Amino acid sequence: MAVKKKKASHIAVIPRYRVIFTVCDNVLTWYSVDLADGGEMVPVPHDPDKSLLGDVNEDGKIDAKDASDILVEYSKMSTGGVSSFSDKQKAAANVNGDDKIDAKDASAILSYYSYTSTGGKEDIESFLKSNKE
Repeated sequence: MAVKKKKASHIAVIPRYRVIFTVCDNVLTWYSVDLADGGEMVPVPHDPDKSLLGDVNEDGKIDAKDASDILVEYSKMSTGGVSSFSDKQKAAANVNGDDKIDAKDASAILSYYSYTSTGGKEDIESFLKSNKE
């Protein structure tokens, strides 16, 4: 019987923690690593149906592509078109919590992307709370 190797990919950086995932036999397992506590890997329950706020295209990143997708969706909906977003994508796109998907959400994502691109470490929820107008 061959042993399958686990490959880990770093997908999130939070100042004190790292989130790592492994895939083995088509099973995804998430781990939280507390860097201040010796780096022990602790399995994290993961709900694949839950969206990551701001990650509209579900690529594990919050970036200009997500903002662009929101603007395309907003344009469609503003002209009477039919939404192409899944419920999960709608939840991820509504970053300001006003139950609308619009240019304000895209702008918030671009602001967050600019922040993280220049070394910002807060998660999007914390960033949005600290930058509320």
